[in-house]
Amino acid sequence: MVLRCAWGTCNVAERYPERLQNGVKLILFPKPKTNLQKCIRSIKACGRPHEQLNIQRINKHKAVCSKHFVGGNGPTVEFPDPLQADGSAVRPTRPPRKRTSTFTESNPVQFLHIIQTKIGRIQNIDEGKPE
Repeated sequence: MVLRCAWGTCNVAERYPERLQNGVKLILFPKPKTNLQKCIRSIKACGRPHEQLNIQRINKHKAVCSKHFVGGNGPTVEFPDPLQADGSAVRPTRPPRKRTSTFTESNPVQFLHIIQTKIGRIQNIDEGKPE
């Protein structure tokens, strides 16, 4: 498999040399077995949804390109983690629309009609008449 940048919506990958210009290099994610805390910090900084990037998905093919570190040269002693994704990475999905009822108790005419219909059905059932 090809190394690809996992940061936000970055499209740097080994298979496209034109995207690796200006000294951009891919830095592998810290492995959870060797440095769990650093791995978690890097995952959170990438700004991807949990389904796309989590501890179970970290393998030898997950990397971050050097553009996402302070100075653009990869991790340093002073700044070992990638910068936070700035919100342009992945938009959160919209919550589903809440279903709204056309019925409101504040509309007395509609409310009265519904009650009368229900009472009529109950009376028909009691009298043995089909609806």
